[in-house]
Amino acid sequence: MPVSDVKIIDGGAPDHLPARDRVQELFDMIREKAYRLFETRGVDSGYDLDDWLTAEREVLFSPACELRETASRFHLRVIAPSFRAEDFEVRVGKDRVAVHASSQRAEDGEAGELRYSDWSGRELFREVVFPAEIDPAQVHATLDHGMLRIEARKASVPAIAAAA
Repeated sequence: MPVSDVKIIDGGAPDHLPARDRVQELFDMIREKAYRLFETRGVDSGYDLDDWLTAEREVLFSPACELRETASRFHLRVIAPSFRAEDFEVRVGKDRVAVHASSQRAEDGEAGELRYSDWSGRELFREVVFPAEIDPAQVHATLDHGMLRIEARKASVPAIAAAA
């Protein structure tokens, strides 16, 4: 898969980065999944936390990431297997980025009945707060072989120095 650009959205104020409606939808999905797990066990009580955490893992994915800093920029790498560039939305605030990706796995045409898959539709969420403010207009993101790379110029660095 070639390197692909990822959509960047100015998130405005930091408290507006997550899409609150989407968070509520995900909360509802987790709750419903946990209840189905409870029913599957024969409505045996005492495992509510286990059911909730299992449902959370099945619905949400918070990937590993790495943040590096140079004199003029932050370089963030986020592991994002089985997602395509068009699945991503990167919201940018003055000192953070919030990464969201949603993908539903389409049938792959393989023979045989699918019995298990971790590739099914999961939501990826990761928010990273930088140790200094960034210039939201100078953030670029690409996806390359399952690795999301986000480069953000520091706000306090003049444009001439940032080119270095």
